[in-house]
Amino acid sequence: IKFGESVTSLSFAYPSDFGSGVCGVGFESGKLKIIKLSEDYSSHDVALEIENGHVATVKKLAWRPMDGGELTLASAGLDHAVKIFSVKL
Repeated sequence: IKFGESVTSLSFAYPSDFGSGVCGVGFESGKLKIIKLSEDYSSHDVALEIENGHVATVKKLAWRPMDGGELTLASAGLDHAVKIFSVKL
């Protein structure tokens, strides 16, 4: 997967509610993208773009599975902020 800017953090999750995985990607610009991967990981779709994630570089991402196919993504950035996003795919 190629992006037009520097990737600074990456985190995978494999929710049991669907057969494929998801990947959270954090960028130097502070943006975040959620990528849904195919079951055999041969293709992907951008499921969600978060333009106003952070005002500085994203340094760390972590997933937490929830009930009903929902996930929680926590992100930490150089802007001294920790943000929590609820993601339902």
